[in-house]
Amino acid sequence: GGGGGEPYLHFAVTALCNSVKNNAVLFRVSELCRTARALARLSGCSPSFKRVLTRPEQGVLHAIRQRVLEPEVLLDLSGRQAVQFLHAFAKMQVHDEALVEGIGQRMIRPDIIRH
Repeated sequence: GGGGGEPYLHFAVTALCNSVKNNAVLFRVSELCRTARALARLSGCSPSFKRVLTRPEQGVLHAIRQRVLEPEVLLDLSGRQAVQFLHAFAKMQVHDEALVEGIGQRMIRPDIIRH
């Protein structure tokens, strides 16, 4: 069941993040986008969640970024998804220049309109 307060939340968030981190390489664009939006929403609701999520050693956001920036994934990104990714990372107050640059490069390609 639930309960356990802060230690339990820390354990649960860490387990969730590890699962996402270990499987992000298999995620499609839509799954990556949904995951980033959900993490941003949860971090906005719970400062404790955000603290665990954004610890540098956690690595889940890095894994998501790495997957999004893979050329075949980046090319599959729609304009809406590009904006959603940038918004999710901004909402979590995660400053990631590589993500902004990679998505920015994708957004200036004419074919993004067809997605």
